[in-house]
Amino acid sequence: MRYIFVKLESLLLPALLNFGFVLLPLVFWPQAYIPYEIPKVWFVERWIQLLLVIGFTSLLIFKRKQQTDQKIIIFTIAFSLIALLSSLVGSDLRKSIGGNYYRLDGLTTLFHLTSFSILLSLIWRQSWKRSIALAIVAGSTLTGMLSLIDGFKLYILHDTSLSGWQGAIGSTFGQPKFLTGYLLVTLPFAWYLAKKTSGYLRVLIYLAMAIQIGALFLTKSWAGVLIFLFLLFAFFWEKSFKYRKALVIGALLLFFFASTLFVFTKQQKRNILQFQGKIVAEGRERIIRKLLLSVEKRPLLGWGWANVDYAFKASDWPIKFERDIYLDKAHSHFLEVLTTTGIIGLVSYVLLITFVIKRLLIDIKNRKSDVIWFKTLLVSFIVFIVHSQTNVISIGEEVMFWIIAGVAATHS
Repeated sequence: MRYIFVKLESLLLPALLNFGFVLLPLVFWPQAYIPYEIPKVWFVERWIQLLLVIGFTSLLIFKRKQQTDQKIIIFTIAFSLIALLSSLVGSDLRKSIGGNYYRLDGLTTLFHLTSFSILLSLIWRQSWKRSIALAIVAGSTLTGMLSLIDGFKLYILHDTSLSGWQGAIGSTFGQPKFLTGYLLVTLPFAWYLAKKTSGYLRVLIYLAMAIQIGALFLTKSWAGVLIFLFLLFAFFWEKSFKYRKALVIGALLLFFFASTLFVFTKQQKRNILQFQGKIVAEGRERIIRKLLLSVEKRPLLGWGWANVDYAFKASDWPIKFERDIYLDKAHSHFLEVLTTTGIIGLVSYVLLITFVIKRLLIDIKNRKSDVIWFKTLLVSFIVFIVHSQTNVISIGEEVMFWIIAGVAATHS
């Protein structure tokens, strides 16, 4: 009987993980009032619930012990508790629990994600790496193919039903920025598979990467320049010094040029609007300043999880708008955490990130196992951190953050 349970566990857990990774980016419900993000959140929560039941039951039955990085787990728990505490003393506890109407990004979802991360640190097996990477790449590639099809319909067949984002494609994520983030954080896993395969399989992986990169261009997001950050890391570790140096200089110049062009364009637009005597209600500078002014009113524990809208309304800059925009996200993950959980929450979140990066660097340096795997996790993690400061992110992208944190907490 014990043998049957062992086999069931060894097959069921990785199969369920793989199933979730493939299906997550593809989930949407066209008939729903909010057809993209909410169905994805619902799917993620049900998926994690199944994994928690099976995973913790397995741990109780077999009583396996696995070495973990306690600092990562402690700060994962600490961040969750701080988010709960800030909500208890925040503006709207009910909203903190359920989250924003358009996103379901409340404590319920956060606790699912952090519990999932801790579970992974306890049940993770090194033998799962390739199958997990393959599942992630499969989901991203299928999403990329659907994006290319949408692009073909829009630009070749002139299907105007797909022109809602000024020609940018959001595909199964609905919002182009959401799709950009997910494709960026999952692209390193295709690189990992390319390094681990050969022959026709490697050609197929390169084709998958091409599909994902093509879909990124269709999102028309300047954050797509982060592809070069990924290429920089990948190439930096694999090639000789002279090639490294040339690529590093070239990539940095390209990144500097793209960033300068973006900032200059935004500044010019803002100057023109100011010259015309207008203030942009949804301008990024206005959002940041209003939220920081509200943070000064509740600096330690913030306004409560998912209560950015309350913080945005609480301060005025530069003047009071009689009819203002509705803001439910801060458009920067660090600013979001600072606004909702205060300085205490932000410190715990930054420390969690620091310990995850430190753990991955140690694993890379020690070279005790699959070094390319840990490089992949590190590149994906850094891409998430950078991209999440530039735009609102989807549940699909955030899942990758907590997965990497959980896997990193497992000693190789």
